[in-house]
Amino acid sequence: MVISLLFTANAEAQVSDSVLTHMDSVRFSLITCGPGEEIYSLYGHTALRYQDFGTGEDLVINYGIFSFQQKFFILRFMFGITDYQMDIEPFLMFRAQYAAEGRWVKEQTLNLTRQEKWIILNALALNSRPENRIYRYNYFYNNCTTKVRDLIFANLSRTTNYSTLCNNTHEDVTFRSSIHQWNENHRWSRFGKDLLLGVLADKQISYADREFLPDTLRKDFDEIKVSDGKTTQNLVSSTHYLLKADNRNSASDTSSIWDTLTPTVLFAIFLVLTFIVCAIEYKCNKKLWFFDLVWLTLSGLAGLALFIMIFSKHPTVSLNLQILLLNPINLFMVYKVCVAERQHIAHRYWKIYAVFLIIFLAGGIFQHYAEGMYLLALSLLIRSIFNCKYQVQRA
Repeated sequence: MVISLLFTANAEAQVSDSVLTHMDSVRFSLITCGPGEEIYSLYGHTALRYQDFGTGEDLVINYGIFSFQQKFFILRFMFGITDYQMDIEPFLMFRAQYAAEGRWVKEQTLNLTRQEKWIILNALALNSRPENRIYRYNYFYNNCTTKVRDLIFANLSRTTNYSTLCNNTHEDVTFRSSIHQWNENHRWSRFGKDLLLGVLADKQISYADREFLPDTLRKDFDEIKVSDGKTTQNLVSSTHYLLKADNRNSASDTSSIWDTLTPTVLFAIFLVLTFIVCAIEYKCNKKLWFFDLVWLTLSGLAGLALFIMIFSKHPTVSLNLQILLLNPINLFMVYKVCVAERQHIAHRYWKIYAVFLIIFLAGGIFQHYAEGMYLLALSLLIRSIFNCKYQVQRA
């Protein structure tokens, strides 16, 4: 593909009057896309549209390209060392993809000067070089949305009221509450996010920090004004839909068992099951050791994942009080539960684990837990106290 101006732009070269005059036929727009059905698309997407009415070019600059085929993708993602890259594609191809997914797409035309358009072209030319197009992705601070925002603001020659807007915000917004706006109808996705996010996800964030979400950036752009010292204008000259949401192409109308079996329902069932198992053991004086083996294994494996996140470069995941409940130490207790001769060791651990659970419940003051975690904690606390108080024979 030949992109005549984009790849011939040279910031160090003297800009001729004819080149600047040609910028009158160039237009940049902020593109915001609505949510999709895939987990990675629940929060929407941001891109930059470049149109040259002189050459007929109509392109989308996209900073959200990644591949599941990347070596060790899952491990890299968990440790926060995932690489994304910039890509340039024809607008019609980009539009067709979102139309097929039934997602809405909004365009905000940017009110830029000739010089600003030229500077942005140079910045894009620099970004598009093979050695520059790959960047280290960070969900909150360096994603497809913040990359476009930073590109635009870094290359505006006029002053803006952006810093004033940042200073005037008094909203009690956190990273967690921000993403809840978009995943509240996807209970298990929200559960997974809340499980991984720790204490720092519940701290109030700045005006600019909120703009990791595409639609938040779109709304904020409507408030931005630019000034050359003489005249003040809106940064966005016009806004319109390129596509409206088409629910007929959405998978949200199809229900599954997971729509009914929410985390709250699942952990409520586990609470009832815990009472039943304890009642049977008390009445029959028989230890149903398999029950403890299963939940110790599952909670320990989940805790192992939380332990790994301590070393992740993702922000807000290193300090997570949910590791007190989903404790990796539980994995080491599985053997003690299975071997009768080790029951005295397990008995001491139930007391320690009960303390962990009490601290977890108190920690709810500082951290918002994933859905149903209080029910799970109550279940395991009851089970731990029962195992401490009653000595029953192994079945």
